[in-house]
Order: sequence, then structure tokens, then C-alpha cells
Amino acid sequence: MGALSAPGVGLYSISVREPDVPALLTWAAGEGIPFVHLRGGPRGFDLGRRDLAALRRWRRIADDLVPITGVTADVDLADLLTEDHTIRSAAREQTLRLADAAAALGAGWLRLLARIPLTDCHLSALREGVVPLAAVPLLVELHHPDWLAPTAFAAMEEVLDRCPQIRLLADTAQLCQRTRQTPRWWPVGFPAGGQENSPLTDSGSPRGWAGPITHSGSGEE
Repeated sequence: MGALSAPGVGLYSISVREPDVPALLTWAAGEGIPFVHLRGGPRGFDLGRRDLAALRRWRRIADDLVPITGVTADVDLADLLTEDHTIRSAAREQTLRLADAAAALGAGWLRLLARIPLTDCHLSALREGVVPLAAVPLLVELHHPDWLAPTAFAAMEEVLDRCPQIRLLADTAQLCQRTRQTPRWWPVGFPAGGQENSPLTDSGSPRGWAGPITHSGSGEE
């Protein structure tokens, strides 16, 4: 299989609240930026509270100027699996709303955070099927070094096995270097450790690989 082609460097609106989305897309098009990721939660454009007419209008603008390829949420995977039903319900509602918004905008995924490794309680909830079926795939971004421990890694593999819509967003070169193994879900055609700082999405099988995710930001989530 041949080498992967570079997708270009897109823009992640991690610290952008102004201008509004149409103005941001207009600016991005003028700068030759090939794609945009929108921060979708309340700390960003709060897309879950936008009406469908506005989202469809922005989609038409994006189709003409610069595509919106992904949306990020501030929801934590652990909150979707917590025993606290109030927290779980709120996380579920925000995830579904943002996934619907992402789909309306033409985006291919919604990113969730994973700030802490999962516990046995989280895995029990996972086995009960509490993760909602969203309108777009859910990318889980690991945000804690303890995710690289063998037990935490095994928990993530169970998540990927049980929830085909969930994919992993990680620096896979770093991941393999730290774990000293090639995960069984490593995408076909991409050499382990062959490229630095290359976040990839992966659904748990080679066919589930969604390709490189390239962004720039301020270091916030």
C-alpha cells in the first residue's frame, strides 16, 4: 500500500468565539485553509443550542467556502458511563445535540474527551449499553497519561469493541512508543512510529480508520 497523502493543515476554532461561524468560514476561505473544526460546546459556538435553520444555513456557506469536517464537545466519556444518573443524562443530551448539529453542518465526527481512565463501574455501565447512538461517529481523545497503562488500554479496547461508533483520537506514534506494542486496531498501511505527532481516528478495526486529523490550537481542550 502506498504512502498516505498529506491532507493539508486545517483550522480548529478552539479559542474562537468571535466572529460568528459564517465570518470565520469566509476568513478561512480567504486564507486558503482547506477545512475547519468547530468547538461546539458552551465554551465554543454552543452548536447544540442553535436552531436547525441556522445550522443548515451555515452548512450551505461551508459547502461554498470551506467544509466543516468535525465538531468538538467538552463532554467526557466517563460522564456518559457514570453511575450518577443526573450527570449521565446531561452528558447524553449534550452529546446527542452536538452530534445532530455536527451532522447538520456536514461534519464527519464529534470529539469527546477522556480525562480519566475508566473504572470497573464505568465498564459495567458500558456493558449495559448506556452509550447513546449518535448521528455521527464519536472520537474519544485521551487526556491523561494513565491511559497508557495496560489495564486502562484494555478498557479502551473494550469500549471500541462494544461501541462501533466510537473511535480513538490519539497520537498513535507516541502511543506505540509508550506502550511498546502495536495495538491490534492499528490502521493498515500506516507504519507504527513512522510519523511524529499524527493523530489518527480508529474504530477498532483497520476498515474503521477515518484518516489523519490535523489541527492547530492554543493548547486548550
